[in-house]
Amino acid sequence: RTPTATRTLPPPTVVIDPRPIINEILPRPGYDWNGDGRVDVFDEFIEIKNLTAIDINLKGWRLDDEANLGSDPYTLPDLVLKPGERAIFYALETNILLSDGGDTVRLINPSGKIYDAYTYAIARVEDQSICRLPDGNPGNSWFEDCIPTPNLTNSREGSVPSAPGGNAESPVCDLP
Repeated sequence: RTPTATRTLPPPTVVIDPRPIINEILPRPGYDWNGDGRVDVFDEFIEIKNLTAIDINLKGWRLDDEANLGSDPYTLPDLVLKPGERAIFYALETNILLSDGGDTVRLINPSGKIYDAYTYAIARVEDQSICRLPDGNPGNSWFEDCIPTPNLTNSREGSVPSAPGGNAESPVCDLP
């Protein structure tokens, strides 16, 4: 018999679906997080993080709260997130106003598929964010007692900055 050569094929290429996630949510601000000189609902924010090893362009992705309720969806701008990078979207820009009485935050891809979502109950405490721990964990690892850390590693330890000149009276209504 004549030996025959065998050819080994390379393994198939795996295409990674570029997937940003919602990483942190602040539904009840008590500090001027967006730096506009006022403490109000426009300081609410949603943080998106790129967990992949490749750049992700957020153009055409949308942020929204509950479907057909509340705020209109916000279409994300032409913004490239590098691996591990975050982007903060304040209510001042998105016009997504999160309810202190509970709400759902959704991240929707350009085709309309919900890629990430989180539903929280009542937001009783000012400046207590909802975050994933460890930071960027894509699983169901949400904690509702985090310190707001826009564009920084999520944490449950630390303190909220105080307003210059002392603590001004909060414009946010008290919940029972």
